[in-house]
Amino acid sequence: MLRFLHEQNFSLLAIDSNGQTALHYGCKYNKKDIVRYLISYAPSSLINMVDNLKGQTALHIAAHNKLREICAMLVAAGASLSIKDRQGNTPMMVAFNVDAHDLASYLENIVR
Repeated sequence: MLRFLHEQNFSLLAIDSNGQTALHYGCKYNKKDIVRYLISYAPSSLINMVDNLKGQTALHIAAHNKLREICAMLVAAGASLSIKDRQGNTPMMVAFNVDAHDLASYLENIVR
């Protein structure tokens, strides 16, 4: 469906009333194919868009849901590790707060 909408000139940067993009939802619901498609075809600005609810990027949401593979995809695509949400948490801190210590360590040790 996403590919069809994109082919019909639907903007991959579209947001809902909460400021969330398809990338936010792909991370929330562990939809790796959607995340992969968006990383490949959407403008690069999508990767670090923050929502209106918590000021979170897709990486924050993936970290909260303990989705290491999606986190790795986002990081490889250039997701910022330093953006803080409204609670002052980076994605690494979000992972730590949900007891995803291995994921938090991975995010902490990424060298750019």
